[in-house]
Amino acid sequence: MQTVLDAVKGEGKFAPDKANALSSSFGNMSTIARRLKVTRRTVINYKNKWSTVKDAIESERDALKDFVEDRMAKRMLVDNSDTMIIFFAKTQMKDRGYVERYEHTGESGDAIQLKVIKGVDANDR
Repeated sequence: MQTVLDAVKGEGKFAPDKANALSSSFGNMSTIARRLKVTRRTVINYKNKWSTVKDAIESERDALKDFVEDRMAKRMLVDNSDTMIIFFAKTQMKDRGYVERYEHTGESGDAIQLKVIKGVDANDR
């Protein structure tokens, strides 16, 4: 597995010693900026300029998502949290009818068709 340090080696101005700022940042731009003693905008510019920096930041963000997902699964399965069970059902089981919102469609699931009638005043109806 490639480390953050490996990912940013040879990136010109973004030297490998700066890669430590990305480690354990969970992809948080403000945290990275604070560690590098630069502005948040500068970190965004680094991310936009170098694909390896972008990939390293996204990898950090994915690590946070994995951690949260593991904690959610534990709360749902081990702690038997009704809240987590309902959340999971509403976000992951829409195909089984568990939804938080209603989605409206046109005939046969197609887009809703709107007809604009010019020259008709809404008060005349």
